[in-house]
Amino acid sequence: MEFPTYPEYESTQISWLPKYPANWEVRRLKFMSSIQNGFDYKHVELDQSEDGYPVYGSGGKFRKASAYLYDGESILYGRKGTIDKPLYVKGKFWTVDTMFYSEIDQSVFGRFMYYSALTIQYQYLATQTALPSITQYDLSNYWLCYPSYNEQTQIAQFLDYKTAQIDQLIEKKKNLIEKLNEQRIAVITQAVTKGLNPDTPMKDSQVDWLGEVPEHWEVVKFKYYVGFQEGPGIMAVDFRDEGVPLIRIRNVQNEYVDLNGCNFLDPKKVEKTWGHFKCQLGDLIISGSASTGLISEISKDNVGAIVYTGLIRLWKLANISKEFIRWYVSSNTFFSQVNRFKTGSTIQHFGPEHLRQMLICLPPKSEQDFIVNHLEKETKKIDNMLKINNKTIDRLNEYRTALITAAVTGKIDVRDIDIPQPEAALC
Repeated sequence: MEFPTYPEYESTQISWLPKYPANWEVRRLKFMSSIQNGFDYKHVELDQSEDGYPVYGSGGKFRKASAYLYDGESILYGRKGTIDKPLYVKGKFWTVDTMFYSEIDQSVFGRFMYYSALTIQYQYLATQTALPSITQYDLSNYWLCYPSYNEQTQIAQFLDYKTAQIDQLIEKKKNLIEKLNEQRIAVITQAVTKGLNPDTPMKDSQVDWLGEVPEHWEVVKFKYYVGFQEGPGIMAVDFRDEGVPLIRIRNVQNEYVDLNGCNFLDPKKVEKTWGHFKCQLGDLIISGSASTGLISEISKDNVGAIVYTGLIRLWKLANISKEFIRWYVSSNTFFSQVNRFKTGSTIQHFGPEHLRQMLICLPPKSEQDFIVNHLEKETKKIDNMLKINNKTIDRLNEYRTALITAAVTGKIDVRDIDIPQPEAALC
């Protein structure tokens, strides 16, 4: 849908705002809302009851307090604005010293101020320090443009309505993605525990949580067929700018390990201290968190690299294919065992001690290959659907951001657009 523009614009010297509607004003943020520092929540008694006031910090509300810092309509800004999106808050609250809060001027409509805050280019306000952050001075002196109070209200109501529509579409796509991921895991789990032939004779596995398995399959200890080793704990003082690559969680996001952005270790110290941790061609790397489900393979470009603690490398031992291992550790059977072993434990990751207790359903080698080929075809269909829906979410988010920016900077004129009343919008 195309929206009309304003009939007349004025020029500015502001790089991100070359022009604005002639009937609007351009002012610094401090003249639209005063920016205040939050306070450490240790200054106030915490209240775990439902009667306490919300305490907002990085990432949103996370506890309650017995007192409040501010009462009214406010926008909260994280000092690390590139990470923490502004929050719109109305009522009594406390905010911590990693946040700024604002007292909005009476000439400014709160929701319009919130949408304007979403367009601030925080990356250009951040200090050039080891821990970049935004200063109160720089944030207060950021330029914004705004129309009359009545027009601000119209724009905010338009954006409330349109972003709610977009958010509903995004939520539907996320729900579909969740179902597709569940379907993917179900397909894998069925194949690696029950096989592909529904007419195959079954037998009791003698394992209560596993149930029946194909009669000609074996239920065996994982450790007898798969080798595994968790990476060593290495101190940051040993990191180098070049040398032997150190693989971390960010390097295992794809089918093959990607060394982009990895740390490095001194080759001499690797040979002396960590030589037995070197990765071999075809090793599979998984995360000990079990929540990511990520599996990456060592290619010829990263042979000899070391995996960091928290990552586990796997390799085949006998009568099992590397590809079958990959699918098995992606199944619900694998994850359910991990969760059983972690029950009652405060440790949120798994390691070799858990893998030593794990079981695997093992078909003959020829059947493993058949299952692998089947899963490659079936999951490819699901992965394509996941890719399409993730791209749709990206486009919807981009459109949402562009629409907000266009509306609060006057690139589009929404004054004459009819917005359904809340009751009608829910129909």
